[in-house]
Amino acid sequence: MKDIYVYGIGLTAAGMSTWVEGAAILRGDRFYDKTELPDLTPQLLRPDEKLRTTALIKLALHVAEQATDNSAISAENPGFAKNLCSVFASSEGDMVIVDKICDALTMADRPISPNQIHNCAHNAPAAYWSIATCNHLASVSLSSGPGSYAGGLLEAAGLSTVEKCPTLLVSYDWPPPEALKPLIPIQEAFGSALIVGSEPRKHSLAKIQLALGSEEETTLDDSALETLRLSNPAARALTVLKVIACKQARTVVLPYLEGQNLSVTCTPCL
Repeated sequence: MKDIYVYGIGLTAAGMSTWVEGAAILRGDRFYDKTELPDLTPQLLRPDEKLRTTALIKLALHVAEQATDNSAISAENPGFAKNLCSVFASSEGDMVIVDKICDALTMADRPISPNQIHNCAHNAPAAYWSIATCNHLASVSLSSGPGSYAGGLLEAAGLSTVEKCPTLLVSYDWPPPEALKPLIPIQEAFGSALIVGSEPRKHSLAKIQLALGSEEETTLDDSALETLRLSNPAARALTVLKVIACKQARTVVLPYLEGQNLSVTCTPCL
């Protein structure tokens, strides 16, 4: 596949409120202390929308906003966010809201609100993003189970190459409610975002090459970070983000499909 370039990054998890904090931890400059998840307040949402949206949607928009705000391209191009294609990848979608709807269906009067209906759609975060940024470009919302991050990265690479347009990849998952935990093994909330494009730019952070293969999935040496990586399908991004943070030239392997993984070769640009 054609080379793609990373223009901006967003990251939020317990103990990592921003990409700057996360990069320092991934480099080993700071100890990883698993604190509470930071307050998720995407500025692009209107006050009434903040009341209507769910924690999962806020997480997705929070990291998307980080990536666009932190990109050097955004500083040079006001309105950059509305000129991005986008890929939103989540292995499960919003299981908290789905559980509430299913619970309401067991009640006599079935008290389901219109907000719950549109928030439970898998592409709800993409819709909020599109409306908030006035973005009318191509957008894909997908799920590939444990391989959702790899699937999203492949889709973003293809979209940015075919459309010749910078593409935002947002990957996110939220722990399910108590009743669904035995069926959905997501322990921690995690979200990350990359802005990628098919052309090198002045402030590109890394060059990425993708290839399908059967190599074993890459793990992290730090036990706490490895626990976080395994706690959420979206957190599989940590191996890629670590290589970018450390400015290493290295290949890491992401889980994708049964018997087929995704090799990601990163080369620093800065």
